Amino acid sequence: RMMKQRNFVLHKQLNHMVQRKDFTPLVKSLPPKFEFTIMIRMNDLQKRLYKFALEKRDECGINSLFTAYHTLMKVWNHPAVLYIKGKEKKVVDGISEDDDDDDIEEATSA
Repeated sequence: RMMKQRNFVLHKQLNHMVQRKDFTPLVKSLPPKFEFTIMIRMNDLQKRLYKFALEKRDECGINSLFTAYHTLMKVWNHPAVLYIKGKEKKVVDGISEDDDDDDIEEATSA
């Protein structure tokens, strides 16, 4: 009973702050929504990073499906993120050769 009263008081206090309104009035004034999916092939560096991450999961810190997805998402989106993070942690030893550094530096400057 006490909790019902507290819940009622809290709801009454927050009623004017939290607005839970329907978006249907906006639908008339908004343009239609379009979503596009564009598939782009990975370049050679991304393929090597992807393969390395899958083969050496422990070294890459991949210990669950969630971390695997997020690590590989960095490879898909922009491998330079891994290079910068690896340079900070000195983990890129297995991948970064001199030619890879040039590839990544070119990717970051573009």
